[in-house]
Amino acid sequence: MQFFKAFAIAALSSPVFTWAVFDVGCLTRNNSPVIEDVTDCINQLYNRGGDCPHGNSACNTLVSHGSATIKLCGAKLQTTDLTCSQVAGYANDIQQMCQINGLAEGTAVVNATQRVVVGHS
Repeated sequence: MQFFKAFAIAALSSPVFTWAVFDVGCLTRNNSPVIEDVTDCINQLYNRGGDCPHGNSACNTLVSHGSATIKLCGAKLQTTDLTCSQVAGYANDIQQMCQINGLAEGTAVVNATQRVVVGHS
């Protein structure tokens, strides 16, 4: 698995921008989801709004379309959930960094207890 450091703006609505650094691990192979399906999943999450729920120490499928699925894995943060827009942003980073021949699959490490997974449905 190849890991990349990604940089993201955590607070776009604020006049002060906060930068976050996280790891993206690419797992793209011949049976990985097609880019179009990943894009549809990302768009569904962006449009959903609000917090994205997840269980403790498990992976919760947030959205699936065609060959793609986006999951939120790991323990719930004690103070706040990730918004669906934030999860979609991590999934978009995976898609952009891990794309090979129209396919993409991988994991973004959000923090010590959470990760976003773009995988095959």
